Amino acid sequence: MIWGLSVAAVILGLVGALLWLGAREHRGIKRELEEIARLPEAKARTIALGLLARGDLFTSTLATEPLLNAALPAGVRELLGRYEEIGRNEFWIGRAALAQCARHAGFLKIGEDAEFEEILVRPGDERIHLSSGEGPIREPTETVPSIWHQLIIVSGVKLQDVTLPPTH
Repeated sequence: MIWGLSVAAVILGLVGALLWLGAREHRGIKRELEEIARLPEAKARTIALGLLARGDLFTSTLATEPLLNAALPAGVRELLGRYEEIGRNEFWIGRAALAQCARHAGFLKIGEDAEFEEILVRPGDERIHLSSGEGPIREPTETVPSIWHQLIIVSGVKLQDVTLPPTH
């Protein structure tokens, strides 16, 4: 009986420690995402283009034709003007994905991330909208300030580890 209580106490202690560590890690990730979201768009653009240029984080195919799509936000138009497609793990955006979003009126699909998650934009709005699920809903659930911010998040690189090119 005492042996059983001791084992239960040890297990509960381990579970408590794991929950505490998980919560701490979650808080760290949340802080990192908030820090990325606070970046001015120009700085996020510089960082994202630097991460794309590294070659070890993303797979990409350079564009061979100009992209003429005035409905896309300026940042997405610039990015897809340079690249036919960009991927990392389950994240993928590209010209081939460009379509009206059936689930969200007024949104354009630019890619996918994870199972059933669409990456969307709205004309005139630089924000990236993420929508999970399969059934129709009124609005996407998560937003990111721009495509540049989304690329930084997807890269998995912490801002403290990013080195910016010198400014002249």
